Amino acid sequence: MTTNMAPSLWSDLRREPDDPRPPGPLVIGLAFAAQLGLVGVAQVADLPPAAAGVAVVVVAVIASWWLTLPSAMWLALVSMLVVNGFVEGTLGQLSWHGVTDVYLVLGLFLGCALATELRRDIDQHASAGRQRSDIKDA
Repeated sequence: MTTNMAPSLWSDLRREPDDPRPPGPLVIGLAFAAQLGLVGVAQVADLPPAAAGVAVVVVAVIASWWLTLPSAMWLALVSMLVVNGFVEGTLGQLSWHGVTDVYLVLGLFLGCALATELRRDIDQHASAGRQRSDIKDA
């Protein structure tokens, strides 16, 4: 006997076996390496800290396209630590910078969540379209 139960939050966000996206830890690791590289280039080129911070946020949002929501939140946290420790601080020294950190946290978490959910909506829309075309062909 089967029942139609609504999926829980975690079962709804977990990757399916046939999910074509790369593994989350791989995406997070590549994004982390890219962020550290961009911060290093920005420091060598004497770019303002805001430019390096924006670059880190952009990498995080783009990488979140291939992640589930919990993985995207981990990436946002790691990105916050990169900006706080290597852009605003020096040599990984973490500290609180007031309003700047609030905007950084909001931008990172909202951007990563929106990218992930946009990908999810597009995938669901494409899946529904394929199902409709299969019904028309039958």
